[in-house]
Amino acid sequence: MSALLILLLALSIACTTDSRSSLPSTAATEESSASSTGANSPSPNLDGKTSGSHGTAAGTASLPDVGPAEPSGARAYEHVKALAVDIGSRPTGTDGERRAAEYISSQFKNYGYSVSLQEFSFASFRDKGSSLEVISPAQGQFAPKTMVNSGAGDVPGVLEYGGLGRNEDLAPLDLKGKIVLLERGQITFQQKVDNVTAKGAIAAVVYNNQDGDLQGSLQSLSAIPVVSLSRDQGQNLKGMLAQGSVNVKVHVDTGPPEVHSQNVVAVPDKPCTVIVGGHYDSVDAGPGANDNGSGTADVIEISRAARDLSFKTGVCFVAFGGEELGLWGSRRYVEGLSPADKARLKGMINLDMVSVGDSWKAIGSDSLVNLAVQAGKDSQIEMQPFTMSRQNGSDHGSFISAGIPAVFLYRSDDPNYHTAEDKAEYVDPNALEQAAKVAMGVIEALIESSASR
Repeated sequence: MSALLILLLALSIACTTDSRSSLPSTAATEESSASSTGANSPSPNLDGKTSGSHGTAAGTASLPDVGPAEPSGARAYEHVKALAVDIGSRPTGTDGERRAAEYISSQFKNYGYSVSLQEFSFASFRDKGSSLEVISPAQGQFAPKTMVNSGAGDVPGVLEYGGLGRNEDLAPLDLKGKIVLLERGQITFQQKVDNVTAKGAIAAVVYNNQDGDLQGSLQSLSAIPVVSLSRDQGQNLKGMLAQGSVNVKVHVDTGPPEVHSQNVVAVPDKPCTVIVGGHYDSVDAGPGANDNGSGTADVIEISRAARDLSFKTGVCFVAFGGEELGLWGSRRYVEGLSPADKARLKGMINLDMVSVGDSWKAIGSDSLVNLAVQAGKDSQIEMQPFTMSRQNGSDHGSFISAGIPAVFLYRSDDPNYHTAEDKAEYVDPNALEQAAKVAMGVIEALIESSASR
């Protein structure tokens, strides 16, 4: 789940001068099924390849026995352990995420679904460290922060002071092949970097215009390395320039510029009318047991418990990759739906962080939030409608933005959010079962309302 949503739910929203934004797609691949079921599923019309699909015979008589049609928290907890203990951390684009996709795929196949991997890629920024070294006239080290969306590189060069980085500041300067020291203020970080890049600079160092460290963001990936310093550090460098020529080296490591991930899509032999989903990637910091091994585990468990209902009515299941870096998996899935696919979908249920905390929240389209609240009442579970920007925070937002009703089920609050302590031992199987029951109640209500029309 995104850090933005956690901040909103905690009613503590921090405002920053320079905001981070996502980058456009660089590549995507198609989701499809090689079996006879494939033509009936939402088929994202994306260029590329699809891997791994297994079909089943129509109807339920030939499907494998999957046990009782009631969700089990104990069963779901076994999936949490498989994801968070056996596999561990699952950052987008890593081997851990891919192994998780293979595990999820195997579970869906065991229940008789046609399963495929929808592969996609996108440009992304990952801060893996930066440094600023003074080479001459005297050697020294500074402690910069990497500007979000900085380019990567290990760049030595002559340091030049560029003021505020405005065109009028830079006009008399020859910046070709130089590293430019800039002061924060007047124009955005992006404009400063664009201006010095246009004049041939090979790196930029931006220092704060007030006390404290500076952690800035660019709106798009930079062609050159960009780091930031506190005001004291920046003024120190500026003072050195006043004494004569200064040579420095800027190092920024941001990892690979393109990230590859995949969604795991499970469909029955009916056109999809309801989507149940959740993201299975995690942050680097920890094993992601609650965020979002818990939601993924419930998606798998619901696909088992609702299997016969799914094959009768068209309930489909998607485990999304790339959520932590910007809802990429759900965005790619929705982008590939045809107008007929979108019109057919009655709703989407998103499960994210459903196993730690002491209160339930339902967020999203009013119609589905109301269904979730009623489903909770039917199972003696108190679901609290939560009012916020309905597109924020998790994969339901991609569907709402496309005009598809969606609801996000979430349990607050997790003190181990995005930390190394987000472990399976803190996951509550009873909470897993409660979330699954509410989700199944919403599914049944959507199907019933559709049948009555």
